[in-house]
Amino acid sequence: MAGNLPLKIKSIQELLQLRGLPDTKHPLISLIDITALPERPKPVDMSLTTDFYFIGMSRSTEACLKMKYGQQEYDFR
Repeated sequence: MAGNLPLKIKSIQELLQLRGLPDTKHPLISLIDITALPERPKPVDMSLTTDFYFIGMSRSTEACLKMKYGQQEYDFR
């Protein structure tokens, strides 16, 4: 998506609204079970920035998330 500005997500509340999830009970912390998220019809190739941190955990060794951070692509296996 060369030339497009990244989507800026300023709060956890904004992220939850974008994904159609219920409001969080605490403004600074939210737990999201990604298996409960509705699947998107196809992978979305987009850039985004956030004003908060993500921490991800998985029990499955088969789970894979490819993410580009800076100029590097990371494969979280």
